[in-house]
Amino acid sequence: MTTPPTLEAYRQDLWARLDQAITTPGAPFQTLALATTFDGQPEARLLVLRALDQQARRLTHYADRRSAKIAQLEAQPRVCWLGWDPGAQLQLRLYGSARLHLDDDRAREAWDSMPASSRLHYSGPHAAGTPIDDPAQAAFAAYGTHENPESAAWARNFALIDTEVDAIDLLHLDRAGHRRAHYQWDGTSWQARWVVP
Repeated sequence: MTTPPTLEAYRQDLWARLDQAITTPGAPFQTLALATTFDGQPEARLLVLRALDQQARRLTHYADRRSAKIAQLEAQPRVCWLGWDPGAQLQLRLYGSARLHLDDDRAREAWDSMPASSRLHYSGPHAAGTPIDDPAQAAFAAYGTHENPESAAWARNFALIDTEVDAIDLLHLDRAGHRRAHYQWDGTSWQARWVVP
């Protein structure tokens, strides 16, 4: 990666990479690690980036509302997203506040636009992390050639997570000299500075 010459260009390059992650299968940053805290314990898991709104500083991800992360986000909405681009040797950390959408217009719009094959992932009979005796007990429902009538029930398992980003930390590893940039939203604009890697 050729490091952009200014802090602003460096930040714009990040948003372009995040945008590419949505439109290009297998692109770096398509899957980001979501870090939360709950009851004094750290938790992390990988989620697929589904949508991006740079103007609103918003990242969108999908989740099963029965999963532990939903309760964690309800109790403590402050999160950190972590990503790594091995080709560019670029690490990103995005900090912000998560907002859950459960059965509201935004969640329904996302659900309605989702392919039937993707809806299948919300058809499992148990919440993630439920103890089972056999992996077959976690099987998703089967689809026929038409929309399954249970789809409406599965929609109740769907959650949309929006994160409003208010801080960004970028670390670019380079043999010629590592670079690290930090950005903080002050309510009207990004305040940027170089920091020691």
